[in-house]
Amino acid sequence: LNFVRYTSNPSHSTYNALQLETRRRFATGLSVQTNYTFSKTLTDGETPGVDNYRTLRNKSIEKHRADWDVTHTFNANYLYDLPIGQGYRLNTNAPFIRKMLEGWQISGLLTWRTSPYKTFTSDRLTVSQAATMNQAGRMMPVPIGNAVETIRENIGVFRTPQGVFWLNPELLNIAVSPTTGLATSSTLKPGLFRQPEAGEIGYLGEGMFKTPRFFQTDLSIMKKTRISETSNIEFRAEFFSLLNNAN
Repeated sequence: LNFVRYTSNPSHSTYNALQLETRRRFATGLSVQTNYTFSKTLTDGETPGVDNYRTLRNKSIEKHRADWDVTHTFNANYLYDLPIGQGYRLNTNAPFIRKMLEGWQISGLLTWRTSPYKTFTSDRLTVSQAATMNQAGRMMPVPIGNAVETIRENIGVFRTPQGVFWLNPELLNIAVSPTTGLATSSTLKPGLFRQPEAGEIGYLGEGMFKTPRFFQTDLSIMKKTRISETSNIEFRAEFFSLLNNAN
């Protein structure tokens, strides 16, 4: 077997986005900041140094939504000083009780975004393709019937006793550990895609499938107590993924 390997840097990416941000500090002690990004990233190469074109005869067929492309991103953070204690309407002249009630703050972070696009690949090399650095390059399978629509209609967050899946488990062959009862691996059931034949280029596009959203909210509760004019003591409790939302 003889071959020629040609290495260059012809890949090209574009990123376009609309970015909005709001900030507001209220007189009641509440501060809120939000930002939103609507973006689109197109590329013809994912990983520097290891990508292969499906064919050098037509490199333009590689243009697709990048696997790091996130269409919608929304973030918010807030800080609220509870209106209790000296200088607020809710106050007391009893020093000990005032120290217990004043200095409370609540803050939090909220993140919601759509997730990157997924690419399904084949493990069969055809049409002058080559595997590089343990990656199989861009070897695409061939959809059978309405496989693309079937996959798109079955993407979501599926909570099962075997674990959480982003693709409907009814489309998967799932291997389960006899010890834990949790999934160890999964593969697509037959009948959705096939391997390309010798000399055939698999024509399933890259970045065809949008995975489910990501959502997380964090909360922090803080108590700051002044000891003297120059020092204070602070207690803090933090809750990460407060709603225990599966992503």
